[in-house]
Amino acid sequence: MPEYEGLIASLKGNGKADVIIQPQNAGIPMAPELNDKVCHYATDGSTLQVEALNPVGANVGDQVCVTLKSGAALRNAATLLGIPAGGIVLGVVVAFLLTNGFSGHAGLGILIIGAGLLLGIIVGIFCYKRLSSTDEPVVERIIRTRLEMASSFDRNKVLSQTTSSQCHGCSNPC
Repeated sequence: MPEYEGLIASLKGNGKADVIIQPQNAGIPMAPELNDKVCHYATDGSTLQVEALNPVGANVGDQVCVTLKSGAALRNAATLLGIPAGGIVLGVVVAFLLTNGFSGHAGLGILIIGAGLLLGIIVGIFCYKRLSSTDEPVVERIIRTRLEMASSFDRNKVLSQTTSSQCHGCSNPC
């Protein structure tokens, strides 16, 4: 399962959050198996915003680990390409049978093949919608909360919230 670190940008009312991810490597985040097949992908320094399920209850500004099931992109591509291809094959078989081996009524055969393709596309889209709804990125864990990250920038200000006198023997007032 690919894992990515990101920051929660906003929370949504349906248990989801927008997460900003800066990929560690160039390539396609969430689908590394496609890097060699396309020419447009993330470069060094680019960011990506994804909508992810937030079962851990991360808040805005938290650094989180986001995962996606392996093979999701491949399965979706197979659904959107394979089912319409099956529709064409079904259309060819039915057209072959109804036109006596394509010996007569060629126009009817082409119409049946087109109908098979259209049926395959429609079924493929419905299957894709059903299968892809479970392929959403998920916030698996909170790496650091926004308060922990803020405290790493200015240690004195965080200590001033906890004590009102000298900081453990140092001369700086807290």
